Amino acid sequence: MNRLLLLLFVAFTFDVVRSQVYLTSCARMDAGPILAKAARAACITSCKWQNCGTGYCQNRGGRKTCVCSRCRRK
Repeated sequence: MNRLLLLLFVAFTFDVVRSQVYLTSCARMDAGPILAKAARAACITSCKWQNCGTGYCQNRGGRKTCVCSRCRRK
């Protein structure tokens, strides 16, 4: 059973890498209002883990990127 799960995980990972699927918190920010809110929430959560107050999804260099702000210095 463990080998089957490992094999499925490796196959999924290989498929994602080969197909160049875009997996980031802001990847679906333009796919409608509900997914835009979900992308924003994922971005904020990601920024909180980086000790920042908030975050926004922005297009930078043609890529959808989570930009954190109000970060606390260490």
